[in-house]
Amino acid sequence: MADLILELGCESCYLHDLDCGGNCVFPLSISLSNLVSKKLLQTPPYSIKDTNSFTVKKEFLCRNKRVPDVYRYDLKFDFNICEWRLFEANKTGALVLANLWEEKNSTNYDYQKISNKREDNNILIILESPHDDEYEYEYPDFVPLQPANGKTGKGFFTYFTRDILNYVDVKSMPIPLKNYLNRNFTYRICFVNPVPFQTSLHFFHRQGLKGDYKNIRNAVWKKLFPHCERDFINRVESYKPFAILNSCTGELKNKGDLKSLIKNSIDNNFTCVNYVYKFNTGHPCSWYSHRHCKKW
Repeated sequence: MADLILELGCESCYLHDLDCGGNCVFPLSISLSNLVSKKLLQTPPYSIKDTNSFTVKKEFLCRNKRVPDVYRYDLKFDFNICEWRLFEANKTGALVLANLWEEKNSTNYDYQKISNKREDNNILIILESPHDDEYEYEYPDFVPLQPANGKTGKGFFTYFTRDILNYVDVKSMPIPLKNYLNRNFTYRICFVNPVPFQTSLHFFHRQGLKGDYKNIRNAVWKKLFPHCERDFINRVESYKPFAILNSCTGELKNKGDLKSLIKNSIDNNFTCVNYVYKFNTGHPCSWYSHRHCKKW
């Protein structure tokens, strides 16, 4: 039986700019049969591989490897064409119609933090964790960029105002999300990862999220989420959201799926849960085939 071992530091290490050294490492073990020893590749300096286990070192799960939450778009109603449209995040006061999701790299990396003002009407798109597009690899190092930096962001841009905003489900959501919006207000579209680390471990194996590699992502995510959950809830509460879209991967009908765990976490821990519009959607990567947005 081969184990995957995650070396997680204390909150001072993975939430703040402090490094307690090796004295606060808490090894988290995940049993994945022979999957890890056969498929994962050793990539110094962030791993240790031996006959029986693959260890992800603490430096892989530290603060400077977190992908930040970002404010990405403004959502405004265009009275000229009677439609909701996405605009570039308002940095200078100029109103610029949004283009296809711009993929960031280390040379054009300039993200906007999410505000903590209720009047900014933040709409939070909850994902699960960053994957390969959300980092720039500079072997042997890697640099965190922004959430939804690749296919996820493109899926959001293509289908959000066209399908998700207008979706009607007779049984669970007779009123679409757009009907909760005031046409005279501007809403800020923001992206949040409950676990802000690369739980897919793509940096090591360089494979897509299919089969065994998807299983690795899910297992690592579930192991880390209990340790990141309080930070996640604190972030969500600090953003004072107008609405929350649980767009995490998985299915609500499966209690152990990532999406279900996120919903339960917000329902059980978010103190302002009754004052926020909440919806469940498919993951933006799947919106081309699963265009749904149901009331919580």
